[in-house]
Amino acid sequence: MKQNLPVLKNCFVYLLLFLSLNAKCGNEKDTITSKEIDKSGALTVGFLQGGGSLLGVDYENLFSRHMGIQIGAGFAGFGGSLTYHLKPVMRSSFFSLTYWHQGIASFYVQSIVGGTFTFRAKKIFSAQLGLGYVVHKGIFYENVFIENQPAYILLFSIGAYKLVKHKS
Repeated sequence: MKQNLPVLKNCFVYLLLFLSLNAKCGNEKDTITSKEIDKSGALTVGFLQGGGSLLGVDYENLFSRHMGIQIGAGFAGFGGSLTYHLKPVMRSSFFSLTYWHQGIASFYVQSIVGGTFTFRAKKIFSAQLGLGYVVHKGIFYENVFIENQPAYILLFSIGAYKLVKHKS
């Protein structure tokens, strides 16, 4: 675990950067339509969604004008992200600080922390691309992959999303 401390420290620094960006951008005079206010979450289904699952689901909710939290799970994985939207609406692209836990039990592969950019079209389509650092290797990783795999890994996913209303 000691070798992972610099990575975790860097993740903490990025988290503080995201939060400070949100505080600065919170004073903007952006307008949000009543249609967007009614729809306060986004559900995404697709390939490598839900923490890098083969087939997974993510749910995202904004907790401020630009910042949100995303959690997900799927077939053999789960994950979560802190998101920063470029516009103060759910139908916008965003950056995220993310954690993926791929695999379960004897099929546990790896845990990854990284940064991604997610393109979110105005309707339906969503695609994510980024770079992650392997913070822990599982039993399946050790048995299947060759020894000298790089510590950094490409993160990507593709899916379809739909805005969803909160139940009051």
